[in-house]
Amino acid sequence: MLRATLMWVDEIFSKLLGYIPERVIQIGMVMLLIGWVGYQIQLFDDYFNKIQWFLETTLYAIYLLIYVRRPKAKQRALHLHEVILPLIGAGLPFLFLLTPITVPRKYFAFSLWLLTLAVFLVVISAVSLGTSFSITVEVRELRQRGMYKLVRHPMYASQIFSGFIMVFLLRFSWINGILFLLFVGVQITRARLEEKKLLTYYPKEYAEYQKKTKMLIPFLF
Repeated sequence: MLRATLMWVDEIFSKLLGYIPERVIQIGMVMLLIGWVGYQIQLFDDYFNKIQWFLETTLYAIYLLIYVRRPKAKQRALHLHEVILPLIGAGLPFLFLLTPITVPRKYFAFSLWLLTLAVFLVVISAVSLGTSFSITVEVRELRQRGMYKLVRHPMYASQIFSGFIMVFLLRFSWINGILFLLFVGVQITRARLEEKKLLTYYPKEYAEYQKKTKMLIPFLF
């Protein structure tokens, strides 16, 4: 009964989303990112590490440029799990910020520099991905350059690294620990969904790419 209900909900969701032109979603994301970049600029004085602020602001600016320039998807995300799961993954890290800073003062600067490094890796990954970037599970141009020579999902790996620093070095709590494990699970599931979809569109190319590279950690996983 539950399975049948979920399939029915997914079918209705797919039909409704299919009626929305991709261009409309693109314009909506551009407007959202313009507002977010503007908000990020206002936070300059709140950042202890200005390089971290610069990198995070640059990252959102890169996302904005990508959404302005990117072409239509080769295969859109139309199923409920292809949209909702990535949105959960994108939103979970912001929940880490709801708890107070717990790191001892003498380790605070070091922890921030580690976080800055993680953000830098996310920025480099975004540049490597270019207009193939998407929040939802979609098929776009296959990328194997830059950070994507090292692992198949460098952006997710960098985000997990960033989340680890935020939770276990800067803002530790049991709630954040549970949220972090949930975040890791969501990102791995998200990566697998993307790979399954990419294999249907690039069966030979992506299979060869999988043989040459690990998912998240070079030489390990």
